[in-house]
Amino acid sequence: MRKIFVLCLFVLTLALAACGTDTPAAGGGTAPATGGGTAPATGDVVTLRAVFPGDPPNDEATVLAEVNRRLLEDGYNFQITTVYVQDYWQNIALMIAGGETVDIAWAHESTIADLRGRGVYQPIDDYLEQYAPDIAAKLPDFARAQGTIDGRLYAVPRMIPMAQYNWLWNIRGDLREEWGIPPINTLEDFEVYLQRALDEGMTPTADQQGRPLYPVFAPFYFPMGDNGRYPLFVDPEDPSATVQSFFESENWMNLVRNARRWREIGFIAEDESHFGGNAHEGFVFGVVAAVPSNTNSIFERIDALVNNIPGAWIESIMLNPQRRYVFHGGDNMLAVGSTSDNVREAVQFMNWIRASQANYDLWSHGIEGVHYNLTPEGAISFDGIDTSMVFQPRTWMWNDIDLARFSANVNQEMVNYKIHWDDNAIITPFVGFNIDQSDFASQFAQVLAVTEEYFNILIAGMSPNYESVNAEFITQLYAAGLQTVIDNVQEQLNAFLD
Repeated sequence: MRKIFVLCLFVLTLALAACGTDTPAAGGGTAPATGGGTAPATGDVVTLRAVFPGDPPNDEATVLAEVNRRLLEDGYNFQITTVYVQDYWQNIALMIAGGETVDIAWAHESTIADLRGRGVYQPIDDYLEQYAPDIAAKLPDFARAQGTIDGRLYAVPRMIPMAQYNWLWNIRGDLREEWGIPPINTLEDFEVYLQRALDEGMTPTADQQGRPLYPVFAPFYFPMGDNGRYPLFVDPEDPSATVQSFFESENWMNLVRNARRWREIGFIAEDESHFGGNAHEGFVFGVVAAVPSNTNSIFERIDALVNNIPGAWIESIMLNPQRRYVFHGGDNMLAVGSTSDNVREAVQFMNWIRASQANYDLWSHGIEGVHYNLTPEGAISFDGIDTSMVFQPRTWMWNDIDLARFSANVNQEMVNYKIHWDDNAIITPFVGFNIDQSDFASQFAQVLAVTEEYFNILIAGMSPNYESVNAEFITQLYAAGLQTVIDNVQEQLNAFLD
């Protein structure tokens, strides 16, 4: 019988030790590391090459120099350097295929199985217990499962609250209070806020993904796709765990109908040029009243908002928050590329990031007094820091809720909201399921390509004749091989659950 377990006090469960006592293999590096913290490094020093998406953060060279100084001081025989690439998933595979060394890489739950199948990552479970004790000691089984394929661990997930964490809104809490609107929990509550924003001459929302409305219209498990583009779903309350076509469901059509209704009311802007077509920028400059969010977004937006609008503050809200599910044990992860000869050192570095608050702060925020300041309460402040020196790497690849610093501009209520987000959430049996596309890779890719073509126009409410457009959408999905995808995913999910 498939069981659904209740997740109580997620933050405390991070202290549970992960299982496994495999002895690490002898490979990885050219000289033994001391384990750190007891003696200066001796022997050959290995340079680890980390490949990350996007562009380097401000003043990264200064931060890396200090990281490398501390690594040697801590007794490690390795240094770290970074490479940044665009179109990450395509280019990381090309780099590996071309034989380029990739010691540390980004991994994501939506692509890890595919890239593992294409030889991009190598297993690290033989190294974790011995060389990453700080990670292993608090990696719960459901998080470990998310980075595991065919019984081998390929990636270490970040440790953050995970219950439908991408299905939230950010709103202006200061405006909600100024307008006399009570706390928002339902769609009806939310529309009162949007209408007032419209009356005040703001763009109510610039949502182009639909995800914050999924708790209202489609609180399901989606085994494939990303950013709301989910061709398949499983109802977590369905004991048969039947894989279904999402874009044929009434749930999807209700999302589309709501989007069209919002656009006709004026809740979704027809002309986005006045905020540059960027919802985040529109929000932090006070033009847009509500934007899609996750549990981290408030901390990524608040400083820019306060800099532009002193006294403003952000609320994170989830509509219909009474029932929250954990469908994934982790999303963003750190992995080791298959071309690495330094697996031990790469795993040691992942552990070094989380081994102390000082290490985590340096890697995630830079040098105190140079790139950021700390308030007496331990919050991050950029007062007195030149904007060109604000070091903001993609911390979402290695977040750790136990070590996270929060902006001084975020009130404690919102910090607690994040920390305790997973309290009493339901851990579903789908955690750790990854699709092996090897037998239907072409159909899988084509279904996602068709989804990409039709999704935006429908979820943004741009099509008055949305029913006929959706019918065309469904026809194209089946022509691309949707039934083959459904059948294969169902077979794999059944095997996983059994």
